[in-house]
Amino acid sequence: MNVSRYAFQLILFFSISLSQNNFLSQLSFDFSGSISYNYMSRLSNGKEIKLPYNLFFAKTDIKLGIWDLTVIPRMEFRNGETSANYSFREIYLSYYPKWGEVKFGKQINFWGAADGINPIDNLNPYDQYYLFSSGPDKKIGIFSVFTKIYFQESQIELAFNPNNEINRMIFNEPDFPLSLDIEPLIEARSKSFPEIGLRYQRSFDKGDLGLSFFMSKDRTPSILIADFNTNIFLPKLGYRNTKMFGFDFVTFFNSMTLRSEIAFFQSTSPAEYDIPIDTGFFQLDQDISSTQYIMQVEYTASNGLQLNMQLIGNYIFNENYDWVNMESKNSNLDLNNSSLVPKFNSGMGTPFAIIFNKSAILTASGFLLDRSIEIQLNSIYDLNNDGMLIGLNMNYSFLTDWKLELSMTKFHSYNSSIENPFFNMKDFFRL
Repeated sequence: MNVSRYAFQLILFFSISLSQNNFLSQLSFDFSGSISYNYMSRLSNGKEIKLPYNLFFAKTDIKLGIWDLTVIPRMEFRNGETSANYSFREIYLSYYPKWGEVKFGKQINFWGAADGINPIDNLNPYDQYYLFSSGPDKKIGIFSVFTKIYFQESQIELAFNPNNEINRMIFNEPDFPLSLDIEPLIEARSKSFPEIGLRYQRSFDKGDLGLSFFMSKDRTPSILIADFNTNIFLPKLGYRNTKMFGFDFVTFFNSMTLRSEIAFFQSTSPAEYDIPIDTGFFQLDQDISSTQYIMQVEYTASNGLQLNMQLIGNYIFNENYDWVNMESKNSNLDLNNSSLVPKFNSGMGTPFAIIFNKSAILTASGFLLDRSIEIQLNSIYDLNNDGMLIGLNMNYSFLTDWKLELSMTKFHSYNSSIENPFFNMKDFFRL
């Protein structure tokens, strides 16, 4: 659905509610926002890294009784260019009955117990330009209906997205080492179906426990079809069907907090395609079971120092592939025993678990000068000995509502494989 059209519909609906009800005494407006300028360069040669960033962000809430209209525009900018990209990150209407809440419109919702890396959180696509950002910047708002139902110490969350949405991928970006050369061409498009999510959460004295389910298509493409009319292998990309079953919990022990999430994925090839089936076309019939997980331990010292350790990873415990002729439905064992079966890449889940495989993340943060300066040290160490990342981040609030942020990131690789993200990012030292 066109964003401008349903934005107009939401505003019109809210305006009619204003004119037909006597709740004007309950009417309130909340506005907040920020303007930021970013400059990023390589530590190796001082060359500027020109990637897009959010120059302007604003949030407006119009509240009237049990109704709430939220509008969040943003402006994305790239240094050296004269134009900017304007869009609504979110625009949705909320309704708060006694039993819970309902949100309708373009929105970003979150699932999970861990901080920043959430394998079970697949409600929204990822914006890969902002993977190292915190908060909602790394997610893409989509049109959906989201409902929470509260009862006693439990709550149920329901998500309905009418369309399958995909990640924003990075391509043709010379300044970003993991960028694709060209935008992937999706030729094996399968029939669309709604995305459905369900989560149950129960609160206890010492924490929370959650169970979740999500059904969608993958958010990144993979090889589904190949043309063997010639002697050249010509793959065609599309999106698998994937179901996710998730488990998460958080619990507390004095100054320590334990958080964990584990997501089980069942990925299969679509049954039907919207492209012509010609002689020589083969379908890669796939049935893959995989999992992504995160375990997190937090400790807060008496002096305010916070320590955080996360263990993230993924594991494939079942892979079945079969090249099947789409016309005769016969299998071709010669193709299955060759290198024409692609390496499995998960099309859903947190990109961190995919990019950095099995890794340990360590973070330490604290404040100085009456909390006007925040210093954060972080590192990612690949447990397969592929490499490591070391980062420093410092925020200085020198005036009310003004903040200066300085970040430095360095990648180090232990092997020179082109499949090693630490090797590909080794020249991406950032200031």
